[in-house]
Amino acid sequence: TPDMAAKLDAVLRRGGTVMFGLWPNSAAIRTLYNQVLFRDGAGVLPAALGETVGAAGPDDPGFRLAAEEEAYRRPPLLLFGAPELRSELVNEPFRSYVRLDAPPDGRAQRVLTFSRAGTAPAPPGSGAAKPDAALVQADKHRGRVFVFASSLNRDWTDWPTMQTYLVFWHEFLRHAVGNPDRHTVRVGELIEEFFPAAAAGLTAGLSGPDGLTATLPLKMQDEAGVAAFADTRLSGLYRVGLNGARGRAFAVNPPE
Repeated sequence: TPDMAAKLDAVLRRGGTVMFGLWPNSAAIRTLYNQVLFRDGAGVLPAALGETVGAAGPDDPGFRLAAEEEAYRRPPLLLFGAPELRSELVNEPFRSYVRLDAPPDGRAQRVLTFSRAGTAPAPPGSGAAKPDAALVQADKHRGRVFVFASSLNRDWTDWPTMQTYLVFWHEFLRHAVGNPDRHTVRVGELIEEFFPAAAAGLTAGLSGPDGLTATLPLKMQDEAGVAAFADTRLSGLYRVGLNGARGRAFAVNPPE
C-alpha cells in the first residue's frame, strides 16, 4: 500500500535498511509492486519486477547462484572465498525467481546472479547477455535497499534446508546493518537526529565545539520527531539530547 511504502521510505531516510524477498505472492501482484514501490525509479524498490522465470519441468535442473570473482573479496561474500563454501553456495538449487529490471550499470548493484544449472558462466567480454540478478543492493536516502529475487522459504528453492543458507544470511545480516554511520558528517552538512514520534513538539538541546549551544524544536517528519541543525561551520563533536541529556554525538569533520 502507499502507506507501507511511505513507512519504508521513512526507514531509509533515517539511515535504516530495507530487505525485500520475492516469492509467488509477490510475482502475482508485480504490477502493484511496480506502481507503489518502484514508481518508475522514484520509490523504495530499486528495480522493477518482471516475469517469473521457472524450470521447464521436473527434469529441468533449474538455476544456481553465481557471482563475479571480485564479489568474493568483499562482504557479504567474503567468507565464501574459501573453495569449499563457495562450491556449496553456487550449487544450491532454485526452481523459480522473479526477473529484476536491474541493468549491470544501473543504481542497483548486483551481489549475486542466477545461472542455468550445468552451464558455465560466460567469460567477461564475451558479448553474451548478462545473467539475471539474484541479490541486488542500492543506496536510497541515508539507507540501503536489498532485493532477493527468489523466495526465502521453500516455495521456489530447497536452499533453506542446506547448511550454507544460515551461514550466508548470517553474513548478509552483518553486512546489511553495517551501514555507514549517519552521525559522521562534513563541515557545512546538516545534522539531523530522529526521536520517537511522541517527542514531536518537544525541544532538544545541542552543544558543540567552542561552547556552541542551541535549542532545536522537534518537528514531525518521516514518522519521527526530527531535530535539525544546519550551522555546522566548526569541526568537532556535536551532542544532541532531550531533557538535559546529550547522549547522541555527531562527528563533524573538516573537508578533505
